[in-house]
Amino acid sequence: MKPVLPLAVLFLLTTSAFSRLGETREQTEVRYGLPKRELSAGTRLTLIEGALELSFKFEGWIIRCALLPATDGREYIVKEEYRKDPAFVVRNRQNPTWILDEERDAVLNAQAASDGWHLKTVGQPETDPLQVAVNQLGRSHSLSGNLLVRSDRAIGQVAWDHITLSLPQAFSYEAQIAAIKQQKAKSALPKF
Repeated sequence: MKPVLPLAVLFLLTTSAFSRLGETREQTEVRYGLPKRELSAGTRLTLIEGALELSFKFEGWIIRCALLPATDGREYIVKEEYRKDPAFVVRNRQNPTWILDEERDAVLNAQAASDGWHLKTVGQPETDPLQVAVNQLGRSHSLSGNLLVRSDRAIGQVAWDHITLSLPQAFSYEAQIAAIKQQKAKSALPKF
């Protein structure tokens, strides 16, 4: 059984008009054109196991989007990865494939929602509930270093060659999948 995003999630996903996270496939296709590749559940190296994944090429970038179904029957983007297209970089003799500060800022500003991104450091003990959640999330998903967090609890990770942005629903879904796998593994153990 595949988990479905609750109805409350649908409301949260559609409240920010400027955010690409939370858009539907149709909205994303208007923005970036038709996907260059579609990966279905079970494909290796997906952003989220079991999610539909679309890959777009847009102005020298490869944008991978993981979509999960909501209770309204539509699929929404809950995780995205931005990476420079190496072929485009070579063909156009442009900047190297690592992401420059101004490129990182352009991606984050496009995904800023109402109040932008705020830097949080994983592992710092604090009483702030959001910081505690980020710390727990970081430990449970092997994240380390600095994370970017939005007010809707979306999380951004910036590396030298890619930017990954996730809604909390992506982590919830992954936790549900892990629990289902763990339950199946337990039930498969011999009954001695």
